[in-house]
Amino acid sequence: MDWDINNPYCFKTWTTLKIIGQVHYTFPESKNILMKNLSCWQQGINEQQLKNNIERTAKKFDEIIRTVKGITYNNLKQEEVRSRIKEFLSVPENSITDFAELISELYKIEELPKV
Repeated sequence: MDWDINNPYCFKTWTTLKIIGQVHYTFPESKNILMKNLSCWQQGINEQQLKNNIERTAKKFDEIIRTVKGITYNNLKQEEVRSRIKEFLSVPENSITDFAELISELYKIEELPKV
């Protein structure tokens, strides 16, 4: 997937991560952000704290994208969606672009008007 502001999965992934305080970069700057650069991967925390942070981040992401943005699951159950998000966020070298690809598998997002 190309990191493109007109791609609804890229745009919604980025805006949701911004809303929950995980990224502090502009859309173009976020293209190469890795999971280890998200706020939940704080320096100096232990493994259990990281696991808890990732679990909270996955839950917040899912809640915001569904309740605030009105997006639905792509024929999946909540537990599976959150589990796959947690699993993805747990790999430090995964990119935000790849996260948007995962989101395209988990949720149904309508096309956005072109900017």
